[in-house]
Amino acid sequence: MLLDKLKRRNFDEFKAYVPGWQPPDIEKWIKLNTNENPYGPPKEVLDEIKSAVNDSVRLYPDPTTRKLRELLVKMILRPMNPNLTIDNVMCGLGSDEILDLVMRAFIDAGDRIVFFRLSYGMYDVLARVYSASRIALDLDEDFKVPQNLPIPAGKLLILCSPNNPNGKSLINEEIGRFCCEFPGLVIVDEAYADFASTTAIPLLTQFPNLGVVRTFSKSFSLAGERIGFLVGSKELVDALNTVRLPFNLTRLNQAAGIASLRHYDKTKAIVAKIIHERERLTRVIPLRCPSLKVLPSDANFLLIKCPSTNCARAIMETFIQQKILIRYFEKPGLETYVRMTVGTESQNEIVLANLEKVMKNFPP
Repeated sequence: MLLDKLKRRNFDEFKAYVPGWQPPDIEKWIKLNTNENPYGPPKEVLDEIKSAVNDSVRLYPDPTTRKLRELLVKMILRPMNPNLTIDNVMCGLGSDEILDLVMRAFIDAGDRIVFFRLSYGMYDVLARVYSASRIALDLDEDFKVPQNLPIPAGKLLILCSPNNPNGKSLINEEIGRFCCEFPGLVIVDEAYADFASTTAIPLLTQFPNLGVVRTFSKSFSLAGERIGFLVGSKELVDALNTVRLPFNLTRLNQAAGIASLRHYDKTKAIVAKIIHERERLTRVIPLRCPSLKVLPSDANFLLIKCPSTNCARAIMETFIQQKILIRYFEKPGLETYVRMTVGTESQNEIVLANLEKVMKNFPP
C-alpha cells in the first residue's frame, strides 16, 4: 500500500502501549487491573462537574489553565515547597501527554533516554516514537535500585516513584543522587505519590534539572478526565508550553480538576481508606495464602509473588471466570507475579476468598 511507503523509516520499531483489558460490560466486573480509584469522586465534585455542562462549552477553554494551576499551588504544592508559584506548573492530558511533551521539547533522534526496565511501559513506547536510544537499567530482585548503581550519561532520565508495577517509592536521597550525577533532565513520575509518605517536590528548589509529574487519575478518581500536571523550573515549564498544543485541557477537564481541589479534604479521606485496605491486604494475604508473598507498596496496588508461573496464570484465569480483573504481565522478570489494584473492602473480601480457592492447588 502507498501508506507503507509514507510511514516513518523506523515505524516498524514502534510498539503501541497495551493497557489493561477494558471489557465492554465493565459495570459487571470487579475492575482491579488498571489502578483506578475504586471510589467515585465525591458528590460535591460530581455536582460541580455537571454544573459546568452548560452553554459555555461553545467557547474555547482557558489555554493557560490558570485557575487550576492556582489551586494546585495553594492546595497541594505550597505545603510541600513554599517556593513554588503558578509559573512552576503546567497542565496536560494526564501524565502521558506531559511525558510526550518532555520528549517533544528535548529529544532529538538518537538522544539517550534512561529508565528502569521493570517500570511503566509508556517510557519505552514514547522513546521509540521519538527515535531515541533507550537505556534500560535493571532493578535488583527486590525491585530496588542497586546500591552504587552507575548512572549512564543521557539527555533524559525517567524515574517512577512509587514504581509501577511493584509500588515502592524512591527515597529523596536516591533521587538527589540521580539529579547530581545525571547530566540531563530528570523526570520523576509520581502518579501514585498521594498514597505514599514521600515526594520529590521539596527537591525542586535544590535541583534545576528536576521535574515532577503527577495525575488526577488515581487519588482524585478522575481517570476518565485525563488531567495531569508537571512541577519544575519556570524554564522547564516554558519549554513544554512552547510545544504544547493550544486548549489541550477542555472546559470539563479544568472544571473537574478545580472541583476536586476545592474538596481536597474529601479526596484525602478516600485516600486514607485505600491506604488502610492496602495495609490490611498486605498483612492478610500471606496469612490466608502462605504460598503468596506481597511486596511492600506505597501505591494503590499490590504486586504479589506467586510460587510459579502456572500459579500466577491460574489466579488470573480463575479471576476472569469470576469477573474479577487483575493484571498479569507476560514479560521477563514478572512471569511469577500478579498485580492487583486495592479495591473497596467488600471487593477485597471477594478477592481474598477467590485467592484462597486458587491457592488450595498450590500449597506451601
